[in-house]
Amino acid sequence: MNDYVKMTFELLGGLALFIWGMQMMGDGLQKAAGDKLRYILEKLTRKPIYGVLVGTLITAIIQSSSATTVMLVGFVNAGLMSLSQALGVIFGANIGTTVTAQLVAFKIEWIIMPAIFLGVVLRLFGTKKALRLFGEVLLGFGILFLGMSFLSQSVLFIKDVESVKSFLASVSGNLFLGILAGAIFTGIIQSSSATSGLVIALIGADLITLTGAVGLLMGANIGTCVTALLASIGGNLGARRVALAHLLFNILGVIIFIPFVIPVTSLMQSLSSVPARQTANFHTFFNISMTIIMLPLTSYYEKLIKWIMPGKEMVAEHGIKFISDKILVTPSLALEQATQEMARMLSIAEGMIKSTREMIRTRNHRLIALIMDNENTVDSLQMAITTFISKLTQKSLSDEQADRAIVLLKAVHDVERIGDHATNLAELAEGMIDNNVRFSDAGLASLLELYDTVEESTDLVKRALTDYDKKLARQMFEKEKAIDKKTDQIRDEHIERLKTNDCKPDNGIFYLDMASNLERIGDHCVNIAQSVLGDVVHADEGHAAE
Repeated sequence: MNDYVKMTFELLGGLALFIWGMQMMGDGLQKAAGDKLRYILEKLTRKPIYGVLVGTLITAIIQSSSATTVMLVGFVNAGLMSLSQALGVIFGANIGTTVTAQLVAFKIEWIIMPAIFLGVVLRLFGTKKALRLFGEVLLGFGILFLGMSFLSQSVLFIKDVESVKSFLASVSGNLFLGILAGAIFTGIIQSSSATSGLVIALIGADLITLTGAVGLLMGANIGTCVTALLASIGGNLGARRVALAHLLFNILGVIIFIPFVIPVTSLMQSLSSVPARQTANFHTFFNISMTIIMLPLTSYYEKLIKWIMPGKEMVAEHGIKFISDKILVTPSLALEQATQEMARMLSIAEGMIKSTREMIRTRNHRLIALIMDNENTVDSLQMAITTFISKLTQKSLSDEQADRAIVLLKAVHDVERIGDHATNLAELAEGMIDNNVRFSDAGLASLLELYDTVEESTDLVKRALTDYDKKLARQMFEKEKAIDKKTDQIRDEHIERLKTNDCKPDNGIFYLDMASNLERIGDHCVNIAQSVLGDVVHADEGHAAE
C-alpha cells in the first residue's frame, strides 16, 4: 500500500478512535450518573453562577459541550428551564469542554493498554452494573488516548506533503484563516474536543505554530454550535433562543479575543515550554475569561437575545401548578383550580402530539426525550388531580359542583391515555427515523391532515372541559366522524399504493400504526366530550383503552 494512503488512513482512523473513545467514556459516565445529570441541569441552575458550575461539571463528565447544549435546547423546549437559566450553563459548558484538551496534552501513553485491558475485563465480566459502567469509562479513556497516539504519529507524514504543509503554514500565519478552518472542520465533525485533539497533535509535530493552534481552537468554539442549531430546528422560540445564545456567545468570544491573541499566547509560552500544554492552557484560559466577562452581563445578554429573536417564550412549570390541599376548604375555588390543572395537563398532552408531528415532518429524533419528559409529567398530574378531586368530593358540594367534579374525575384517565398514545407515536417516529423509513408524499400529506383534525379535536374538548360547555362537547362527534373517515381513507390509499408498488410493505408497520394511534386519541376526545355531556358510558371504551 502506498505510504501516503496508509498514513492517511492512520490519521482518519486515529481521529475516529479519538471521537469513539471520547463518546464511550462520556456515555459510561452519563449512564453511571443516571437521571442525576438531568436533575442537576433542571433544578440547580436558578442563578447564573450555579449554571456555570453545573455546565462545567456536566460537560467535563460527558466530554461534549454539544451534548450539554442539546440537552439545554430540549429542556427549554419542554418548558423545564428558562433562557436565563440556560445561559449560565452555556458559559460553563465551554469551560468543561477544555478538559479533553488538558487530558490529551499529557504524555501518558503507558496507560493506554492497561486501561483498555482492564476496561474490557470489567465491561465483559463485571458482576455489578457499576463495575461494568466503570469498565466502559476505562475502555473509552484508553481508546481516546490510543486514537491520540495514532494521530500524533500519522500527522508526521504531512511534513512530506507540500500542499498540506503550505495550508498549515497559511493557517499559522493568518489568524482569521485558522478561525475559519477550525469552524468549518468542527462544524462537519460536530466535536470541538476532537478538533482540539488534532490541533494538539499538529503542534506537537511542529506543523503549526501556537498562533495557528489558537486560531483553530477559537474557530472550533464557533463550529461546535452546529449541533445545537440543528437540535433547535422544529423547536419552540425558547429552544431557538438557546441555540442563538450559544452561537453568539462563541462568536463574541472570538471577536473580543482577537486583539489580545499576541499577549495571551506570550503568557501561555511563559507558563510552559511544551507546545501541547501551551495550546491546552490557552483553550482553558480563553473560555474561562469569556465566562468571567459575560457572567455579570447575563441579564443584558438575555435581553439582547430576546431583542434579536422577539416573541413570547412560553415556560411551563412541570409538576402541580394550580391545586393544593389548602384550597379544599373553599370547594368552589378548589373545583376551578382543578379544572385549570386539568386543562394544563391536556395542553401538555397536546404538545406531545405536536412534537411527534415535528419528528415525522423534520425527522428530528431528539424530540423523543422531550416527549418522554412530558409523559412523566402527564402521569404525575393524573395521580395528583385524581387524589385532589377524590378529596374534594368528600366536601360539601352543590349538585352542579359534584357533577363537574365527576366530569373531571372521569376525563383525567382519558387525558392520560392521550399522553400514552402520543408516546406510542413518538416511539414509532423514532423507529421510522432509525430505520430510514420514508413515506410517500401523498401518504405523508394524508397523515398530516389526520394530525390536523386530531389536534383540532384536543383543542375542542379542552375548551369544552374548561368551560363545561355542552354545545362544544357535541361538536366532537362530528370531529370523530372526520377522524374515522380520514383513517379509513389512509388505510385504503396505503393498500392502493402497495398494489402499484408506490409504497414499501415495511412502511405500513409505522404508517398504519401511527394512524391507529391518532384515531384512538380521537376516541379519548369523544370520551371527554361524553363526560361533559353527562354520559356515563364511554364511547368505544375497549378500543380506546388499548
